[in-house]
Amino acid sequence: MKICFICKKEIQRYDGKHIYYCARKNNIVGDKKEIRLKHINFNLKSKLSKDFLFELYINQEFSLPDIQEKFEIDFKSIMFLLDYYGIPRRDHSKAKRTTRMVNKTEVTNILRYGVKNVSSNEKIKEKRKKTFIKRYKVDNIRKSEWFKKYYADLMQERYGKGSLPNIFGNMNKWWENVSPKEKEYRINKLHSGFHKWFDSLTDEELEEYARVRTRVLVKASSSQLEYKILDVLDALSIPYIHQFWISRKSYDVRIVDTNLLLEINGDYWHCNPTKYRENDIVKFPDREIKAKQKWEEDKKKVALAQKYNYNVVTVWEQEINESEDLISLILDKINECIE
Repeated sequence: MKICFICKKEIQRYDGKHIYYCARKNNIVGDKKEIRLKHINFNLKSKLSKDFLFELYINQEFSLPDIQEKFEIDFKSIMFLLDYYGIPRRDHSKAKRTTRMVNKTEVTNILRYGVKNVSSNEKIKEKRKKTFIKRYKVDNIRKSEWFKKYYADLMQERYGKGSLPNIFGNMNKWWENVSPKEKEYRINKLHSGFHKWFDSLTDEELEEYARVRTRVLVKASSSQLEYKILDVLDALSIPYIHQFWISRKSYDVRIVDTNLLLEINGDYWHCNPTKYRENDIVKFPDREIKAKQKWEEDKKKVALAQKYNYNVVTVWEQEINESEDLISLILDKINECIE
């Protein structure tokens, strides 16, 4: 059920133009896109701003069904918001390759077939072989003369050659046979091109490059602790942004429509004061520092957030592991900061 943001009446499914007629009748200024945007936001429980939708769809790789379920919004409205905000859509092929979708698929396959990749299941293998034999007279389509000819013609049409170098075959073989002098020349040329591009960036472009690069690393390195907290926020239907930036610093979580930031600190990575003394030497992969130096770094990060009127709540690994009720722990942390 949708309600008109102007007259507050329920809109019937067959009356899709109601909001435009109503806007004209009530002298509401704006083109159709602006009117539809106001109508969509009016009917949402939580507003989907451009930054928030970008964070969910691009950075956290939420699928359209994920967004639909989280905000109780129809597909057409989601697609409209993506286009309105200029956020590029994923096609079906890209959607299947997102980390979020791959993880979901693996979980589903494990529950149904006992393996991450359905092709590893013996029953599926046998069924596939029987299908290939029935259709192509071979147990693997790549053995079929028809497929070999089709693939060769396709590659010739697209690239003008039968096959392309790749990391699993020809590219590695080619690189192994390149002389040391040629390798050095090519590597230096790549470095030179990168540095030329990097040095030409403005301060704003440098900051955006740092953000994008860090997002890539965060996807691969986000801790299980963070995901435990994110699961709690999802369960409570609290909208959030994972990895929120202030200046050139990234904070673990920002609660949407508030000035509240959550920092989920691992006991080792942040030298939990209950486990480390200030002069203890802590060995990180890239350096060795005293615990008190790490504490100072974290204090400066909190001070930066406070400078921009944000409140920072720290949740320690020890608290998470010892808690019997994570939901209560997080709610208490949030309420304590609000009070």
